[in-house]
Amino acid sequence: MHSTCTAPASPHPHHPHHPHHPHHPHHPQHPQHPHHPHHHHRSAPVTNFESDQPSSWYAQLYKRDALLGGHVIMLGQDPDSTAAARDALAAYPGGLQVGGGVTADNAMSWLDAGASHVIVTSYVFSGGALQADRLKGLVELVGKQRLVLDLSCRKRDGQYYVVTDRWQVFRFVV
Repeated sequence: MHSTCTAPASPHPHHPHHPHHPHHPHHPQHPQHPHHPHHHHRSAPVTNFESDQPSSWYAQLYKRDALLGGHVIMLGQDPDSTAAARDALAAYPGGLQVGGGVTADNAMSWLDAGASHVIVTSYVFSGGALQADRLKGLVELVGKQRLVLDLSCRKRDGQYYVVTDRWQVFRFVV
């Protein structure tokens, strides 16, 4: 199983996330993707890094270095994605936050699986508007101290807006 992830920079050149490591995506010998990752008109996500290491391997790095608050984000609710998330949480119980498809129906199961916090976005922005009843329900269920509300914002006309749908739909000013 492959892990697609973002990890902290390492000062060690032998570490795969160091820019001078031959498998690092920005190493001079690594082929660059023809589309810049910040291009505003791309229609599909671009994978910046893919690894043969399982998610638990990265979780163990975070645990070894006592890094709290790393995010495990599921890009789907398929069995492989949820298994990879559970494997990472089991490798570092209480050290990682989990997001991607978190709802009131599954939030407690993610905390029980070892997540320190659950991260929500789409569930509380159903239909592009903040669903206060859903947010309140999650707070009552997991407690505000274990809930992370992930807001994506973009600047337009000098003001910041909460945006949804892969940062394309401007919702309201923050």
